[in-house]
Amino acid sequence: MVIVQIALLKVALDYRPPPPTKGGEAGLPFAGADDGLTGFQRPYNFWQWRSPRRYWHAIMYFAAGLVFLELLLSQMPGLYAVYANTIGCIGLGVEATLPIPQILVNMRSRSSKGLRLSVLAAWIGGDTMKLFWFFTSKAGIPWSFKISGMFQASCDFFLGFQYLLYNRPEEPAQIKEHPMVEWEAPKSTTRSHSRSLTPTRRPAPFVGAEEAK
Repeated sequence: MVIVQIALLKVALDYRPPPPTKGGEAGLPFAGADDGLTGFQRPYNFWQWRSPRRYWHAIMYFAAGLVFLELLLSQMPGLYAVYANTIGCIGLGVEATLPIPQILVNMRSRSSKGLRLSVLAAWIGGDTMKLFWFFTSKAGIPWSFKISGMFQASCDFFLGFQYLLYNRPEEPAQIKEHPMVEWEAPKSTTRSHSRSLTPTRRPAPFVGAEEAK
């Protein structure tokens, strides 16, 4: 799973939208990030960086910190048990709350656009089987796993309800027709006199219709 998540991060960084070309605040990376679900601006724009290197550096620092704490606290059995349980509960909590951002986005936009049915079916099916195993296994499954599994499965089923509620078939684009205005040719007017040019290209005096005959 870790390898798949790293591959997904690589794809997301490679195909994310390019930086805007406008100047001012509109040209800043993630200029509208504070207009998100809660209006909360992340400290130091965490996980909203423009440079891809900062994402990989953050992952490496995080992994190095976990290895350091593992080596350090493993020498202290009493403290290590508390640390291991804390890390496990945090991991279960993060995994269980993963569907919440998608739920909030769907509620805000009143649409399930971008949520694939195959992914939703995989979430519901996988979490249902996992929850079934938690409660039927003869091994002693801690209640922390059962609680997080029930919460995550509930979120998945709520996403399924949103998909049925907000999913609307896309209507074909309609071309707006403008009312046609009937064109009329300009009416020609007859004049009783004409004006001609002399050989010197000067206008000749007006000649009456009777004299022209």
